[in-house]
Amino acid sequence: MEGINNKTAIFYEDLLQHSPDIFFLCETWHTKQPIHSQLKNNFKITEQPATRTSDRGRFKGGYILGIAKNLEKNVNIMNQNNECITIKLEIGNLNNIVTFMYLSPAANSFKDTIKNFLDQHKNGIIIGDLNARVGHYQNYDISDLANNNIKRESKDIKINSRGRELMKILNGTDFKILTGYTESDVEGEFTFCNTNGSSVIDLCI
Repeated sequence: MEGINNKTAIFYEDLLQHSPDIFFLCETWHTKQPIHSQLKNNFKITEQPATRTSDRGRFKGGYILGIAKNLEKNVNIMNQNNECITIKLEIGNLNNIVTFMYLSPAANSFKDTIKNFLDQHKNGIIIGDLNARVGHYQNYDISDLANNNIKRESKDIKINSRGRELMKILNGTDFKILTGYTESDVEGEFTFCNTNGSSVIDLCI
């Protein structure tokens, strides 16, 4: 994000043009609510300010969750902490548990945070910046083979240590990485780009 305070009106206008029902901005580095007025008018905003471990140095982390006001009655916030916020989304007969996460590269809680969610919610969604690179990893079953729907793409072919840890957790579960596995992301586009390179560290599971 490079910090939410560095974003110009163009950033917010682009976000609004996509007309999301729900948006999640992570690693915002903010300490007081900086949300653009148009977003406030259209979304219920829940935030987690950035924190720091000492009196010196910059603030880290922070996130903002926006839920469209016409969907607000269908969403209940179940849990919220510095790393994630979990909601229950109820639409008709559809009940989904969705957790939005930012797990920094230094977070020692990665394994426990992921495993706890998977253990508690057999039918749920994890989405956010996990800082996990899993290359072309995919875990599929016989039904996928029958449907010829087994290939997950990714423009990031590298696997880091956290990615290997995530793969171990997902093996043997019914959870799949959807990033690079859906019609809207058939090539597995990069989710992070800067002067040092590009990667896929933001995942939907």
